[in-house]
Amino acid sequence: MKQKILLAIIIILPIIIFSSSGILKGIAYIEWKVLSTQSTKLYKKKHYSKALLVAKHSLKIAEKISPSGIRVAKSLNNLALAYNAKGQYKKAEAAYHRSLEIKKKILKKEDPDFIRGLINYAHNYVSQARFSDALALNKQALALQKKSLGINHLSTAKTLNAIGEIYGKQKRFQKAKKFFNESLQIRKKILDPKSLEIATSLNNLAAIDYYEENYDKAITLYNQALTIRKKHYGLYHSSISVSLNNIAAVYMKQQEYAKATEYFTQALQVLEKDSEPKPDSLASSLANLAWSFKEQKKYQEAEGYYLRSLEIKEKIYTSNHPSLMMTLSSLVELYKEMGKNSDAEDLEERIKNLKQSKREKN
Repeated sequence: MKQKILLAIIIILPIIIFSSSGILKGIAYIEWKVLSTQSTKLYKKKHYSKALLVAKHSLKIAEKISPSGIRVAKSLNNLALAYNAKGQYKKAEAAYHRSLEIKKKILKKEDPDFIRGLINYAHNYVSQARFSDALALNKQALALQKKSLGINHLSTAKTLNAIGEIYGKQKRFQKAKKFFNESLQIRKKILDPKSLEIATSLNNLAAIDYYEENYDKAITLYNQALTIRKKHYGLYHSSISVSLNNIAAVYMKQQEYAKATEYFTQALQVLEKDSEPKPDSLASSLANLAWSFKEQKKYQEAEGYYLRSLEIKEKIYTSNHPSLMMTLSSLVELYKEMGKNSDAEDLEERIKNLKQSKREKN
């Protein structure tokens, strides 16, 4: 009798343990799903600090479920998005890299989640001004999209546009225009003429006209994009700030400085009303306003805005990042015009040392 009872216990015990383990894992799955969804919602609402904390928590749970599972990859992606939005680009890069390595082992290359991982990683490289690396990833994503989705698909159009933007940053304007036009033609086939994607295409083509000195055409296209964006977003959204900055930049080229200052000021006000503005956007907007004051010889105002911009850039960029170097150079020019030669020389020495350091690393 005792032997039968003992045998029954031996048989039942693993079942109980297995069932308990299964229940705990099921709870972990649910908890991870809730946190992952919450992190995504917080990110979309631009609550980046909160999104980061939740993403870290979801990652810990995912790692307990399976250290190299797809949930870990998705949590890492959420983590990277939050880091990138906060300007912590190296941390974002590490998370994107680890996420993509996991996806390579689990997913087919044509899987939308894998392609999205490539595109997100490319965006991180753009934030670091590593344009060649970004192009390579986006072109890889584009080839996969054409194969799996076809050419006339919105995702394909979006990647074409992203590639055009990178060529634009490299000042390879004819290549940029080619990709922008391809993207616009696909969007026109599929979308309403007043869609945000159309606005993006108009905005980017306007940028090419700006660089090619077709200023009147550029302002027309920028205003068309701004009108569409206002209908979708209202007055206070980062995209509105971008459009306002763009229009102001054209007026700067036309030496209509008062108009430019008006638009740059509006752009900065839009960002400052954001609960958690992206630091790189805020820094650029401050530098733009400084530029307009400098051209009007309002040097005290210009210095204040340049220094605010520099303070932000020093926190988010590496010491030799092009955007940081540009602000330092702008300050040198300003100080020379103000007759503050000692301050200008100090900054010139700093720029020289940063360039030397970069050459030594290369």
